[in-house]
Amino acid sequence: MSKKWIGIILLSALFLLVGCGKEPVENKKIVDDKEVIENKEVVDDKEVINSKFTGKWKLETASIGKIDRTGYREVNHDYSREFEIDRNGIVKEVIVDDNGTRTCTFKIKSKGGDEYQNDGSLTVEEFFKYETEAQKEYVKKALEFLKKTDAAKIIKSEQKGNEYYIETEQMHGLEFFMYLSDKKLIKEAVYEKENYSGKDIYIKK
Repeated sequence: MSKKWIGIILLSALFLLVGCGKEPVENKKIVDDKEVIENKEVVDDKEVINSKFTGKWKLETASIGKIDRTGYREVNHDYSREFEIDRNGIVKEVIVDDNGTRTCTFKIKSKGGDEYQNDGSLTVEEFFKYETEAQKEYVKKALEFLKKTDAAKIIKSEQKGNEYYIETEQMHGLEFFMYLSDKKLIKEAVYEKENYSGKDIYIKK
């Protein structure tokens, strides 16, 4: 199975930039020999997501950069990605590529400042094209992979006409930065194991 498939099925990137294997980098300064963390606020776990982030967004560009979140360069992406977020932090993300459609649902909360995280799990519903032998082989490999990994539990899998439906519960902690710039939503995540960072830019639908 290709690295691209594994990256998508396990969502190792949130929103494929979701997910971060490293604690986000904090902006720090020294004042009178004391370390002060900037842009860090105490946030109640029950606080809803700021309304400036709510609504529907569509991916405009995707970039990768150095692990310190610098040196970004835009990369081609052969999929479409849209997501919707409400004030309660419920995120529904839809990814469409040549193989089918994936809908990921999870809940996020603020960690303070621009940092956000989920509760450690997400639900993924996938409709794969299931007509040609190549498409059927793709689904077969996907199921085999999901059955072997400890990171996902298959809730349901069945053929529906010319599509194959798979629903999974995935244990995957997501940590990322989210902020607005020029009315566009920016998401950044750091992938420590892979030694790079990712940046997605979304426009309001």
